[in-house]
Amino acid sequence: MKMATIELFGRVNDKGELEIEQPHGLHAGKRVKVTITELDEIPQEGHWGKNFVALLDQLDTSEWEALDIDDPVEWLKQQRQKQAKRRKLNWRNE
Repeated sequence: MKMATIELFGRVNDKGELEIEQPHGLHAGKRVKVTITELDEIPQEGHWGKNFVALLDQLDTSEWEALDIDDPVEWLKQQRQKQAKRRKLNWRNE
C-alpha cells in the first residue's frame, strides 16, 4: 500500500468545532487517517521565505491565466482607478 503524508492545520473555534484548512491535492474518495496534536503555536521550520514560497506554490492560479493581462502594472493602475471612482475618492480636489 502506497502512503503519502499530508500535514493538516486547523483550530478549534469558539463553538468547540474543529476547523481544518483543506489541503491542496486531496481528491474525493481518498481514504485518510487523521491524528490530532494540540499545539500552542505552529512550528516554523526554516527561513520564513521558504515557508512563504511553499504557501504560494499551493495556490490555484488557473483562473488568473484567463484574465488576459498583457501588462500587470498597467492593469493594476486601471483597477485602482476603477476602485477610486466607485468609492468617489478625489485626492486632488478636482
